[in-house]
Amino acid sequence: MKYSYPNRTVKWLAFLLLAALTAGGFWASVVTIGYWDTLWIGGSFYEDREVRSHLELESYSALELAALYQQKAWEETLNYRDEQRRLALEAALNPERTNFRYQVHRQDGTLLCGNVEDGALDSAVYQTTMGEHILWQGLSDGNVLDAEWENYNMAYLGDALIWVPERDEDQLQITSGEETLLFSPREAAQAAQYGWSYYEEEWHYNLNRDSRIQSAALIIEYGLAQPLSIEDDYSYLELSYERFRERLPIIASLALVLDLMALTLLLFLCTVAGHAPDCETIQLARLDRIPYGLYLLVLLGAGSLLLAMGDSITYSLNAQGSHPDTVIGIALISFGIAACCLAALLTTVTRIKARSLLKSTLVYLVCSTCMRWLRACSRWCREVGQSWPLIGQVGAVLGAYLLMSIVTAPTVILFVLWQGLTFTRLLRLAKQWQQIRAGTARIVGGEPGFVIDTKGFSPLLREHAGQLNDLGGAISAAVDAHVKSERFKAELITNVSHDLKTPLTSIINYVDLMKKESDPAKLQTYLEVLDRKSQRLKKLTEDLVEASKASTGNLSVSKTKLGMCQLAEQAAAEYEERFAQRQLTLLSALPSDEVYVEADSRHIWRVLDNLLSNCLKYALEHTRIYLSVTRWSGTVCLSLKNISQQPLNIPPDQLMERFVRGESSRTTEGSGLGLSIAQSLTELQGGIFQIDIDGDLFKATITFPEAAESEAVSSVQAERLDLNDLMFHTKFQQEK
Repeated sequence: MKYSYPNRTVKWLAFLLLAALTAGGFWASVVTIGYWDTLWIGGSFYEDREVRSHLELESYSALELAALYQQKAWEETLNYRDEQRRLALEAALNPERTNFRYQVHRQDGTLLCGNVEDGALDSAVYQTTMGEHILWQGLSDGNVLDAEWENYNMAYLGDALIWVPERDEDQLQITSGEETLLFSPREAAQAAQYGWSYYEEEWHYNLNRDSRIQSAALIIEYGLAQPLSIEDDYSYLELSYERFRERLPIIASLALVLDLMALTLLLFLCTVAGHAPDCETIQLARLDRIPYGLYLLVLLGAGSLLLAMGDSITYSLNAQGSHPDTVIGIALISFGIAACCLAALLTTVTRIKARSLLKSTLVYLVCSTCMRWLRACSRWCREVGQSWPLIGQVGAVLGAYLLMSIVTAPTVILFVLWQGLTFTRLLRLAKQWQQIRAGTARIVGGEPGFVIDTKGFSPLLREHAGQLNDLGGAISAAVDAHVKSERFKAELITNVSHDLKTPLTSIINYVDLMKKESDPAKLQTYLEVLDRKSQRLKKLTEDLVEASKASTGNLSVSKTKLGMCQLAEQAAAEYEERFAQRQLTLLSALPSDEVYVEADSRHIWRVLDNLLSNCLKYALEHTRIYLSVTRWSGTVCLSLKNISQQPLNIPPDQLMERFVRGESSRTTEGSGLGLSIAQSLTELQGGIFQIDIDGDLFKATITFPEAAESEAVSSVQAERLDLNDLMFHTKFQQEK
């Protein structure tokens, strides 16, 4: 099924809409998740985070007021600034101006300050929060120190460590009021009242042991009045809380709708990513062709810049509340960040579809570039290595020339003589190179038999010229082989046409005679001639097919161990009667012991049959045919010799070509394929077929590696039935 994908404009509109839905759904989801307790379990106003944060801030004011009261108890008076601050805090924490209720006690339970009667706080507030703070007094500036500053350093008290070189020990200088004291490590007991002790060859300070410091532990308890009786910030928070609580279900529903729409649109864009209208293959856009790492880096930089811009807007939103400007700023920044994230996701999906994610990364590009450089360097090194003999010789000659030039430089006569010899040598090399170029031009120009005279050549140029001479000889041999092949093709076509045309013409003529003849006796004679010619044509066609299969190796070979002597005896017995009809005498010379070869019984019988049939057709009458089997150097040779009836005035190689006969008149019943088929079948079984001609003497030899005698007798006996069947079939075909 063919899908119709949207065009680029629709994709961009969907992308912008998805970015807007993602930003809106994100903030709606954040608000919903942030106030899930208010939405689902019905949390109260007193448990709201903003209320608790406001109460914590007011508790700091209460602790500051308690610290001023404690400082007044220590010093019996406050300076003007601290006194004015105490009055302002008391007015701000007055129970008639705020719903915040608190009490601050000392460690012994004494009420230090508060806006609720002692013991009535738990009944006046919704929930009581308790905390502990420690105050310190006695610092050099006279201020009260909160517990958070307990681990201040000694320099704050004006103390210092002094190293005295003469005494080679660390001394401690302590400032107590207006007095400055100096203690050595041996006087650590006197320094202990100031919180200092000496161990492990160092001075250590402990705030709790310093007699100059006073501390007080304060316990603060605070909470929000229930019900709210004063109109203050808490009453406004309660009103806002109730309004927000009514709107929260709408915000939650909006978050769900926006998230579902964004997810649906995201799946749509992921599905169509990389597809174009009327195109089933993945198409990469221009942005998708940017290296993956670089693209992500740009998007990350843009997102970081937007986040940095959002810090100031968020601070303004927290400090001044929501305004149209801050809301629009947050919306635009959220839209931009969502667009960056979606762009990264969609380009990843597109590259995965196109199977180019890995190839588009900077790491892959760098690695592939390095690999190309390495391959180029390896190829250069290999080329240099292959041509190193020439480079080495050139370098050696150049080095020798420079060395001799330096040696002969002090003597003008020797220097001139050396330069003259070098120039003469260069001229000789140039002349030899010119001879090689001229010889190459003649070989290429149509004289492949031309030989370059290398007498007096330098070794390197002599080798090159010899290679060119060998190349010319190879070209001549290739041309001769090509000419011979073309001639053979022409003769093959001529012979095939003649051998096929002769029986076919006879068939046509006798069919025409049968149409005109009414005598049954003559018709029977014509019919016998037609049957003989058609069988001749069939045999010729079968031989042609078998010769083609044998020469191309398309025949199956099933080798077994055969007795060559027994095979020769059976073949001789098969042809003995027919040889007698032509007044030919077959003489066999076989060893007394059986010799074995590994061959296919069908194919090797066909080889023997072709050879004996060839003798039957072309041997001179009243002559002898010699059949022999010999064992020699691990091989078994079967040879067949006879005297030809026609003069053998052709080379042996040509006699084994297809459709070539020993008599040129081509009047015999042979097809000219017997020797060619015999040669192909012998070589197909791993043997060697060879013929020799000496005057009118024709000799054919087939050679096979000798097989082991063990287990061969049973194989010969097993093959005897197959050979008998094969000989009977061959005899039947020949008689037919």
